[in-house]
Amino acid sequence: MQRKILFLTDIHQNESFLKKINFSDYDAVICGGDFLDPNFPNLKKALKLLEYFPKNSIIVPGNCDNNDKLLSYINDNFIYLHKNKTLLYNFDVHGIGFSRNLIDDLFVYKDFFSQDEKRIFEFHKNSPLKFILNFCGIFIESNKIIYKDINDVIIKHKSFFDKFISFKEKEIDDYFSNCAPSLNSIIATHSPPLGFLDKVDYLPNIGSPSLTKAIDKLSPKLVLCGHFHENAGLIKYKNCSIFNPGALKDGFYGEIIINDTEIVSIKKVKI
Repeated sequence: MQRKILFLTDIHQNESFLKKINFSDYDAVICGGDFLDPNFPNLKKALKLLEYFPKNSIIVPGNCDNNDKLLSYINDNFIYLHKNKTLLYNFDVHGIGFSRNLIDDLFVYKDFFSQDEKRIFEFHKNSPLKFILNFCGIFIESNKIIYKDINDVIIKHKSFFDKFISFKEKEIDDYFSNCAPSLNSIIATHSPPLGFLDKVDYLPNIGSPSLTKAIDKLSPKLVLCGHFHENAGLIKYKNCSIFNPGALKDGFYGEIIINDTEIVSIKKVKI
């Protein structure tokens, strides 16, 4: 028997696209989180978004959902999935919420730039994310590179980093170390695995290595992820499909058709 699954992620308080989705067209709903928008987080708006979701929706929290009241509401009213699993028809669904620590990512970026200063100029010229250089303690003044202590920059922008919630890689390793492979499994995660849909132009791969290890161990048939809005796509890895449909805030979501044992089709949809 075939069933139609809706997967959406990275809503960021955008109700205009959410209300255009007919949830009744789907047999099940999986959400990758980020109800809150980090620029202007508004709990009331985030809770209003959840009114659209069926009560049996599977929800993986995003790294922007750093609000205890929001997480408690999801836990009380939906299937809250972080470092645990649920059964969706014949599939075990493992959920991993939040993301790698953004400060840890900055140190990876700084090492990447420091290895070849040409990368700094290339990134500064071509990327719309130039602020990342400054967060790494790297500034360009009069076509010269100025380095500042990255720890001082992080302290200066503490209020920004406090908006996000993250996991430690060891937490994810520990969770999956207790999970046995099953014939049919899905991993639903906010943050992508390392090496898959985790690379922004002119930057290194920055996904979760513990999630990649979990894929190798569990051999899931499907990994659903988001977080990197720019990296929508579908990748095959061994017998697994890794899918990021794009951010709902930009008008994208995914449709997955499953039967009792297989992923039949995967489609990105533009509203």
